[in-house]
Amino acid sequence: MISAQRITKSFGAFHALKDISFEINSGRITGILGENGAGKTTILRILAGTIRQNSGRIIFENHEIDIDDRRVATTLLFGGSPGLYDELTAFDNIMYFARLRGLNKNEAVNRISELSKRFEMESFLNKKARELSTGMKQKVAIVRALIHNPSVIMLDEPETGLDFAASALLSNFLIESASCGKTVIISSHSAGVILDLCADVIVLKKGMVMSTCSLKKEMDGKTLEESFRFVRSLVIGK
Repeated sequence: MISAQRITKSFGAFHALKDISFEINSGRITGILGENGAGKTTILRILAGTIRQNSGRIIFENHEIDIDDRRVATTLLFGGSPGLYDELTAFDNIMYFARLRGLNKNEAVNRISELSKRFEMESFLNKKARELSTGMKQKVAIVRALIHNPSVIMLDEPETGLDFAASALLSNFLIESASCGKTVIISSHSAGVILDLCADVIVLKKGMVMSTCSLKKEMDGKTLEESFRFVRSLVIGK
């Protein structure tokens, strides 16, 4: 379980997060919903240890852990921003980050082999990143983020650049990861992604938590159209 307790974050005079608290359960996929500027990316970055909150506590499995420990335990992927080295192959891009994450060469090779099969990447592993399509680059970024087998997986707009088949591969992987006890957190503008994957949702608006709910419970008995309307109402408050 992850517990965020009274988290605040400001960038100069702008208050991105305003004393927010919530809990995220392990073994489930949690969606973070909100309009642009609601604070979704900011809270993901804090949970991942890439930025520090101004105040408040982050509790992982009943222990408060500092920003360095959060970087080890988690991974954060931003959709549409793969950040690959163009002159390195897909394999070498992943290998570079595997070694940064502490894997030895044999461990990294085995992990790359396993994940490249899962995400159907074997045909382009040896191509340079500049030669890859948008969807291929996104797959490389996904595998790079997962290479160290993190206990907490956080994805910000993960479907960006992926076609239907690739999105299905990612969805299946995330569902399997949650069923194995990992914590999976998704931020997405797509109601379809949220409805398809998430058991729980946290709704942010202007840096504040507006509501939390068990999405699977709320969707019980609803038609697809009613489900979409419900998710829309969570975000816009109507």
